[in-house]
Amino acid sequence: RLALNKVVNDVIPYIKTNKDGKKFKLDITNIIVDNLQGQPYQYTTSDINNNLRIKIGSANQLVTGTIDYFITYQVKGALTYFSDNDELYWNTTGTGWNVPIAEAETHILLPENISQDTIKTKCFTGEYKSETADCTIIPLEGNVIHFSANHTLPPYSGLTILTGFPKN
Repeated sequence: RLALNKVVNDVIPYIKTNKDGKKFKLDITNIIVDNLQGQPYQYTTSDINNNLRIKIGSANQLVTGTIDYFITYQVKGALTYFSDNDELYWNTTGTGWNVPIAEAETHILLPENISQDTIKTKCFTGEYKSETADCTIIPLEGNVIHFSANHTLPPYSGLTILTGFPKN
């Protein structure tokens, strides 16, 4: 949920570099920008230096007050594989928004055959590379994990999640 009064945009990096320097391209698809009632908002995407930019709104239309934007997308290729576990480490909001984010939450759905006691989770809030953990993690029914920021995120801040689980 973004509180804004102008066109906003952020980027999603789609080139991931592992600790050995090998680069991988993420597949980002099924982008949807809508409101609480599921009505779509105008948006465009573009490629900016190996980043997918999502620009919401129109330069010809003034927006006032608080507007709810729900940005949904699917990502393939974002997992990191370690010798003893696999991991998803993802900044779910990005840190490039020049406006506050009133609410930030993410749901991670893992395969049902993974036991909750084998899942490791962490979350972080703040500017790029922040280690502040002003966020909540709630395991839900099945293997859904809910992450949420505890407060409004100031401009250029985000919610980053880490979910570790058994190999394969």
